[in-house]
Amino acid sequence: PPGKYLLSTFVPETKGKPARIALLRYPDKLGAENAGSGAAPASKSFYQAEECTVKWSPRGDSALILTVTTVDASGESYYGSSNLFLVTGDDGRGKGEGEATNVPLAGNGSGPVVAVGWMPNASKPPTFSVISGKMPAMSSLHHGSSAEPTFLFGNAHRNTIIWSEHGRF
Repeated sequence: PPGKYLLSTFVPETKGKPARIALLRYPDKLGAENAGSGAAPASKSFYQAEECTVKWSPRGDSALILTVTTVDASGESYYGSSNLFLVTGDDGRGKGEGEATNVPLAGNGSGPVVAVGWMPNASKPPTFSVISGKMPAMSSLHHGSSAEPTFLFGNAHRNTIIWSEHGRF
């Protein structure tokens, strides 16, 4: 909504307590008239998260949250583990409630998330791309609201996502 802004907060996993990511709406959550009222529009708690990277959609109404750990407790990877979440500030029903969704990774669904990127054209339906898995990694295109994969580019040695400025290529 016009005049309302979203900001994200991240608290890393410590001493057996799960990490937490939350979206807050300004001025609703931080304004003097509503200080401390209600819950965050969207939040998610999870384990295996020491660091996080937030990539906002061009519209600013949702974000991709990439969480990583430096050590993989399962022993599957020397480089640690990673997870990808889609967090939305509004569920599309006008109630102002968002949701946090685990992004389903294409292919075998395991391995590191190598790169993520939003299509930069805000006038088109929200779309993002993901490169994940061990090399040769799987590249996929996902719907920006449901996080479901819509197209698989296949396995290849890729590690970077770069969209053209107009989002066509």
